[in-house]
Amino acid sequence: MINTYNKIITYEGDSFKDYLNKIHILTIFKFLFEKYQEDDAIKIVKYVMYAYTKESSELIEFETFDKTSKRIFEKVGLSDDFRGWIQNLECEALQLCIEGWLQFQNDEYFTQWITYRDLRKQFLSLSIKDMKKNTGETDIEAKMKAATYANELMVRMQELKQSFVENSDTLKTPVTAFRQAKTRQQMSNRPSATDLVKDAQSGDD
Repeated sequence: MINTYNKIITYEGDSFKDYLNKIHILTIFKFLFEKYQEDDAIKIVKYVMYAYTKESSELIEFETFDKTSKRIFEKVGLSDDFRGWIQNLECEALQLCIEGWLQFQNDEYFTQWITYRDLRKQFLSLSIKDMKKNTGETDIEAKMKAATYANELMVRMQELKQSFVENSDTLKTPVTAFRQAKTRQQMSNRPSATDLVKDAQSGDD
């Protein structure tokens, strides 16, 4: 799988569409080429690669998907005109491509994680919108439910991530190294006993 991903994101030949056909995955992305100009379709394909591939170098642990998505947009050169409907999956052609690419990767845990991630984003969006009751009052209860569902999905995402990381030799080593490095950094930033004593003494003065 990682070979196909690397081939696509690094390809710099003349006809990207023909290359996708050559490596037998054009059928997954044909809907984008039918709906958009080829230059834009290529950028969206690369966006899907970075945002929806288990081995993607752009899926950084503990980072919100909004930040991830924004960074990928800049990386592939998509204009802001595309951002809203792509992030919110408002295009059927895009939905079909993502579904096809996830099926191609054939990882049940990762596919479910992606589903939760995208659904969580929608609930977060609802929780900050000015949702109204029929009376015109703000529907606090509905907003709270959306926020609660978003939190529950985050927990499920963490559980699923552990599953697909543990089952992937490609991901297991770098993710473990990242977590160890983060732990070391947190430990190094933690104040020593001597520092705590000094702070306490200075507070008494």
